[in-house]
Amino acid sequence: METKIIGDRRNPVFRRREIDFEVIHEGAGTPDRASVRKALASKTGGKLDNIYILDLLSETGTNKSHGRADLYESPQIAEKILPKHLLIRNMSPEEKAKIEQQKQKKAEEKKEKKAPEKPEKKKAGK
Repeated sequence: METKIIGDRRNPVFRRREIDFEVIHEGAGTPDRASVRKALASKTGGKLDNIYILDLLSETGTNKSHGRADLYESPQIAEKILPKHLLIRNMSPEEKAKIEQQKQKKAEEKKEKKAPEKPEKKKAGK
């Protein structure tokens, strides 16, 4: 997998770098976000925790993917600006698994609270 940076803009208002990139992946499918984040971290010199992939799109029949990423000064700034679904997409698989377990626990607690059922009404007989 080879990563090329096509565009790199500084956005001082949001305290981030906006990066356009291209990934060439010969003989393989579209790479996952974690491996692209690692490659961008090594290319840009930024920390892995500060890089967030926004888009990663492959064209049919090619070995190239184009994408956009933001490199924030700190993860706290990204948490304030980015939507929650993008933060979750850019988490490591271990962190995603923890969040999924928390969601399941909350769902089970809701089911337990709803457990008291109403008694059935008797129907009038003929």
